[in-house]
Amino acid sequence: MTNTKRNTGIDLLKNVSMIMIVILHVLGRGGILNKLSDLSLKHGEVWFLEIAAYCAVNCYALISGYICFGRNIKLKNIFSLWIQVAFYLFTINIVFKVFNLLPVSIIDILKSFIPVTCGQYWYFSSYFAIFFFIPFFNYLIDNLSFRKATVLIVALVGVFSVLPIITLNIITGVDVFYLGDGYSPLWLAILYIIGAYLKKYNIASKIKTKKLVIGYFVCVIITFLVKIMFEYLSNIRAEAYYLNNIFVSYVSPTVLICSICLLLAFSKISTHEKLRQTIQLFSTATFGVYIIHLHPLIWECLHNRFTVFVNYNPLFLPLAVIGTALGIWLACSAVEIIRIYLFKLLRIEKLINKVSDFCTKQINKLVDNLALKIQ
Repeated sequence: MTNTKRNTGIDLLKNVSMIMIVILHVLGRGGILNKLSDLSLKHGEVWFLEIAAYCAVNCYALISGYICFGRNIKLKNIFSLWIQVAFYLFTINIVFKVFNLLPVSIIDILKSFIPVTCGQYWYFSSYFAIFFFIPFFNYLIDNLSFRKATVLIVALVGVFSVLPIITLNIITGVDVFYLGDGYSPLWLAILYIIGAYLKKYNIASKIKTKKLVIGYFVCVIITFLVKIMFEYLSNIRAEAYYLNNIFVSYVSPTVLICSICLLLAFSKISTHEKLRQTIQLFSTATFGVYIIHLHPLIWECLHNRFTVFVNYNPLFLPLAVIGTALGIWLACSAVEIIRIYLFKLLRIEKLINKVSDFCTKQINKLVDNLALKIQ
């Protein structure tokens, strides 16, 4: 196993990735992408920004593999996430109910306590599904030779990322491998394994940062140009319309390469101690940012909220989007940091530890008993 020393660059990437995720939501849910006509300057601007940020979710999943490889995975980790999600679902529902901001039913409030099975957050549900397999993923990567591990990564990327592009699944509309464009536990599991592989073999040390930065921008530009090309061709042949977003997908090879390049580049970053503490503080709040601004009620409030930006000067439009994303990130981070300290004050983590330790003991007893019976 590898050492578990905290990597400040990875913490920084968690913050950057979450800001990029908010940018995607400002552009998409905020209604900006749908308000601009094809092939206009502003259309090109916002789509370049969209594509540049599109790898953010992949980055976050890769980070899971990168930081969890070499560590003991405990049940309390998923318990803590469950409590965190349930806390925000319940609290925000109650706030909206009390102040009558949007309709909130009793069912909505009760569903707050079972966020996984109710599908409130696709990423959390998908992560929950793969969490219990993480020790096996780690064991697999830890025990494979470099050659076999590399063959595994190439096979995973070839089958689940490259093949759907080659076979033009976007035209047929057939999701052969049930990847859901990356909104699935399977894709998160693949990204976890890739992240663990990158960590074990210290791939970052084998590639210069300059090449990683160039690789990221080259893939962004390729993805953008392919989209613009098919948008132009769709004006000539309607069939080309279906290929507009052929590379704009979490499972796209260009988007995957973007995320890998960013992970490796950021893993090399080191900072001053005081700045490191700030970066780490905000990195612990990133999941909270995701939970807060994607709460169903807040998500409803964000619908077409930023369409006014399309009237801005082309020089200020991207700045307005980025500025808004930063504002949402900072506000949600502040709320999450307060929650973290509140939970410490109330000793919620200690309670979670006790419950998880009890459950772990019971599960171990059950497994041992089953093993004895089978033998």
